[in-house]
Amino acid sequence: CERPGARVAFVRLARDRAPLDRLLRSSKERAGHGVMRELGHRLGDEVLRRLQSPPGGWCVVPVPASPLRRLARGMDHSGTLAQAMASRLGVGVRRAVRSRSRARQASVGRRARLQRGGRFVGTWSGAAAVRGRHVLLVDDIRTTGATLREAAMVVRQLGAASVSAAVVAVAEIEA
Repeated sequence: CERPGARVAFVRLARDRAPLDRLLRSSKERAGHGVMRELGHRLGDEVLRRLQSPPGGWCVVPVPASPLRRLARGMDHSGTLAQAMASRLGVGVRRAVRSRSRARQASVGRRARLQRGGRFVGTWSGAAAVRGRHVLLVDDIRTTGATLREAAMVVRQLGAASVSAAVVAVAEIEA
């Protein structure tokens, strides 16, 4: 989520280990809205504990899954997390980034994830929503950071004043 000279605040609830890893996976596969809402509330509490609220508050932006993944899962897991987290922060959610249809990230190794690009684009309404605002990107899991890095780049191009990230879990990956 960083670029040269840019510092990014990052908040997570836990490492992606049992039982959290199974809980996240089953919630995404079985449209576990209640579980995702509870995790979003807890993530919001963690943001309140660890990050100083910027002037004007946060602009919460979910990191989108592809339309096909949302359809297959029966839910927008990052959107559900973001809505619950935003309610804890007392702010709204802005869909400033949309996903282009791409291959699944889960099947891609670290090097290929980091080399990929062009997965996200900004939305017309997103530009007005994030311009000059402090954006808080929300996702369920960070594996290599490539997804968050690219989403952060898109909201910066839309004119965000700063970008921070909040995830439920951080994967432990092999180098």
